[in-house]
Amino acid sequence: MKKLIISMAVAGMFALVACGSGVDQAEQARLDSLMQDSIMKAQADSIAAVEQIKADSIANAMAADTTAVVEEGE
Repeated sequence: MKKLIISMAVAGMFALVACGSGVDQAEQARLDSLMQDSIMKAQADSIAAVEQIKADSIANAMAADTTAVVEEGE
Protein backbone atom coordinates (compact mmCIF):
# COMPACT_ATOMS: atom_id res chain seq x y z
CA MET A 1 0.00 0.00 0.00
CA LYS A 2 2.84 2.35 0.91
CA LYS A 3 4.53 1.74 -2.46
CA LEU A 4 1.27 2.44 -4.26
CA ILE A 5 0.81 5.79 -2.50
CA ILE A 6 4.41 6.82 -3.20
CA SER A 7 4.16 5.83 -6.87
CA MET A 8 0.85 7.73 -7.21
CA ALA A 9 2.43 10.82 -5.61
CA VAL A 10 5.38 10.62 -8.00
CA ALA A 11 3.05 10.16 -10.99
CA GLY A 12 0.99 13.16 -9.83
CA MET A 13 4.14 15.23 -9.51
CA PHE A 14 5.17 14.36 -13.07
CA ALA A 15 1.68 15.18 -14.34
CA LEU A 16 1.76 18.61 -12.71
CA VAL A 17 5.21 19.38 -14.09
CA ALA A 18 4.18 18.25 -17.58
CA CYS A 19 1.13 20.55 -17.59
CA GLY A 20 3.19 23.66 -16.91
CA SER A 21 2.37 26.57 -14.65
CA GLY A 22 -0.99 27.26 -16.26
CA VAL A 23 -0.12 30.88 -17.11
CA ASP A 24 0.43 31.57 -20.80
CA GLN A 25 2.74 34.26 -22.14
CA ALA A 26 -0.02 36.77 -22.86
CA GLU A 27 -1.36 36.48 -19.31
CA GLN A 28 2.16 36.75 -17.87
CA ALA A 29 2.80 39.87 -19.98
CA ARG A 30 -0.46 41.40 -18.69
CA LEU A 31 0.50 40.62 -15.09
CA ASP A 32 3.97 42.09 -15.61
CA SER A 33 2.42 45.23 -17.11
CA LEU A 34 0.06 45.61 -14.15
CA MET A 35 2.96 45.19 -11.73
CA GLN A 36 5.01 47.81 -13.60
CA ASP A 37 2.04 50.21 -13.57
CA SER A 38 1.63 49.66 -9.84
CA ILE A 39 5.31 50.38 -9.21
CA MET A 40 5.20 53.55 -11.31
CA LYS A 41 2.08 54.77 -9.47
CA ALA A 42 3.70 54.13 -6.09
CA GLN A 43 6.80 56.08 -7.16
CA ALA A 44 4.70 58.98 -8.42
CA ASP A 45 2.66 59.02 -5.20
CA SER A 46 5.85 59.01 -3.14
CA ILE A 47 7.37 61.89 -5.12
CA ALA A 48 4.12 63.85 -4.85
CA ALA A 49 4.05 63.31 -1.08
CA VAL A 50 7.63 64.56 -0.73
CA GLU A 51 6.87 67.61 -2.88
CA GLN A 52 3.78 68.35 -0.77
CA ILE A 53 5.78 68.08 2.46
CA LYS A 54 8.41 70.39 0.97
CA ALA A 55 5.79 72.95 -0.09
CA ASP A 56 4.10 72.79 3.34
CA SER A 57 7.44 73.31 5.06
CA ILE A 58 8.23 76.35 2.91
CA ALA A 59 4.74 77.78 3.52
CA ASN A 60 5.10 77.26 7.28
CA ALA A 61 8.52 78.90 7.28
CA MET A 62 7.21 81.87 5.32
CA ALA A 63 4.21 82.19 7.64
CA ALA A 64 6.54 82.16 10.66
CA ASP A 65 8.71 84.85 9.02
CA THR A 66 5.68 87.00 8.27
CA THR A 67 4.45 86.66 11.84
CA ALA A 68 7.86 87.60 13.22
CA VAL A 69 8.05 90.74 11.04
CA VAL A 70 4.55 91.84 12.05
CA GLU A 71 5.34 91.34 15.74
CA GLU A 72 8.58 93.35 15.46
CA GLY A 73 6.80 96.21 13.68
CA GLU A 74 4.13 96.66 16.31
